[in-house]
Amino acid sequence: MNIPMRRIMGAFHPAGEEAHTNFEHGTTVGDLYQVDFKPLGEDSTETQMGTFWLWMKTLADYFNTKPSEAKKMTKDDIHDLVCHKFLGWYEKEVAGEMRMYPVTLTKPKKKTKQEKSEFLSKIDAWAIGLGCYLPTRKDSEYQQYKEANQ
Repeated sequence: MNIPMRRIMGAFHPAGEEAHTNFEHGTTVGDLYQVDFKPLGEDSTETQMGTFWLWMKTLADYFNTKPSEAKKMTKDDIHDLVCHKFLGWYEKEVAGEMRMYPVTLTKPKKKTKQEKSEFLSKIDAWAIGLGCYLPTRKDSEYQQYKEANQ
């Protein structure tokens, strides 16, 4: 079945015939995509991931205001930076060779809600040390974690 889709806040939603030209990366009508739908796991929450990606954009904007930054940072650059800084690296064999990859929230294994909250806490403390205050919704899961652990 071919249903036109568009990307809204990190999730794909049915959106009517005209929306299939409205993807985040400027796709055109002739582009084809495979989209897999599955429920969020019990260890994933939209508020944690929403907070995370809001922070990645906020940090990128913060770094981009610094005159010493030669290269403009994107939220994906900040994602790689914080994953490397706070989660480290893992080894994986590829084509007979051992290679190093940054640990992320899903690789090499998916993190639990608790691990994600601890990760967000490290990012929050680091950003405050830089002078960048990260926005957090009062009803977010991270705010609840933060209040419970003060």
